[in-house]
Amino acid sequence: MLSEERRRVILNMIQHEGRVLVKELAEKLKTSPITIRKDLEELHTEGLLHRTHGGALLRRTGVWFDPVRGEKEKRHSRERLRIASAAAQMVQAGNQWFWMPAQPRLKLRGLCTPCAT
Repeated sequence: MLSEERRRVILNMIQHEGRVLVKELAEKLKTSPITIRKDLEELHTEGLLHRTHGGALLRRTGVWFDPVRGEKEKRHSRERLRIASAAAQMVQAGNQWFWMPAQPRLKLRGLCTPCAT
């Protein structure tokens, strides 16, 4: 397997699982741990993942990615949309408001056009 193919497989795995381990990758890709380490270092240098001892974590735009976040976003999406819709109706042009650390804010940002974000 070519190094580019290996690296694509590694990125695919890390995007689905949120992390990868050198030992598991070496077994799955039938190559040495040293080769995997070199691949992970190269991907780290390119900014595509964060290298850790024994493996790597997914990196997204400089913020560490929570692998279960995607699953969390799917839960209760109707309720979150209802909350965001109700909040958007309260916002008027010129208002100042605070982005709370919760999922409805993501929906609210898309619904709230009269204000600057």
